[in-house]
Amino acid sequence: MESATPPLPALEEESAILGAPVPPRLEDRRLMQYGALKIAADYCGIAAPFPSLRGEWQHGWHPPEHNVHPELVVGTTGKSRDKRNRRRQLVAREDQRAYLRSQGYPDVRAIGMPVLYVPPPQVERIRGSLLVMPSHSLATTRHAWNFAEYADQIAAIAPRFSRVVACIHPNCFQKNYWVSDFAARGIPIVSGAWLFDANALHRMALFFSRFEFVTSNRMGSQHLYAPLFGAKPSIYGTYPRAAREDFAGSPVFSRCPDLVDWYIQEHNEPKLRARYPTLFCHPAEARDFSKEARFQLGAEHRQSPEAMREALGWTPFRLWWHRVRHSLRLA
Repeated sequence: MESATPPLPALEEESAILGAPVPPRLEDRRLMQYGALKIAADYCGIAAPFPSLRGEWQHGWHPPEHNVHPELVVGTTGKSRDKRNRRRQLVAREDQRAYLRSQGYPDVRAIGMPVLYVPPPQVERIRGSLLVMPSHSLATTRHAWNFAEYADQIAAIAPRFSRVVACIHPNCFQKNYWVSDFAARGIPIVSGAWLFDANALHRMALFFSRFEFVTSNRMGSQHLYAPLFGAKPSIYGTYPRAAREDFAGSPVFSRCPDLVDWYIQEHNEPKLRARYPTLFCHPAEARDFSKEARFQLGAEHRQSPEAMREALGWTPFRLWWHRVRHSLRLA
């Protein structure tokens, strides 16, 4: 049940909980999801103002099983098919590139996910620590999860760990999902990755570098991102049930309603247990998952700075013209 919206934790509070400086939230909606373009520009040695990308760069968890519909591979609005002839699609892996090409997307490059270009934070890992990342909502979705039950399950195993912190998605803060439940059990809370925070992936890289174990009650991107920075992921607790009404506000599923039932069936607990059996365990028994994570994130397709500039269309002329236009707007 939703109640008053709790504020996001102050940066100083989060830094104290982590025992390390947390990157400040930097809202910039021009830099793609989670600041992908800033990450690419930093990697390529390009100073602000950052150029745009005439296309889309995939983000989030997109396993091979999603290669059944283009919007499950690159879609964020459900409109990628309408723009496929005039926009470049950047994906993680070669299987995704081949699939989109077969669906009439003429310009697709496999370059790996944006998180692969985030420098590993130089921080010490807290031995025996646990970061809890509950299933999160989107800005457009509502859910009837049993928040107290999962908070109780985590509180029951908390004595096994040297430190336990709950990382709650900003969209869940807006609805007071999870926040009051974990706070009532004395578990410190930090906020997770916000879509329009240009430092979002730097924030998560710090969290995953600081904790030894990362757990959730549902499969998600965190299970791939965490091992990239040395943390051991798991799925623990009651798996939240998905229902059609959960996706009523999703732009992708609103435009592709035929995908809702497929998505629910493919992401139920039995199927995920069969695909990722080692993830379903007590968090203290979690193992290295980096091989699978690096495959799904497209680590083998990580580009050099020179190749990245070409993939993004950041030619010397376009970079120069972008700066000229920016200067004229400021004049």
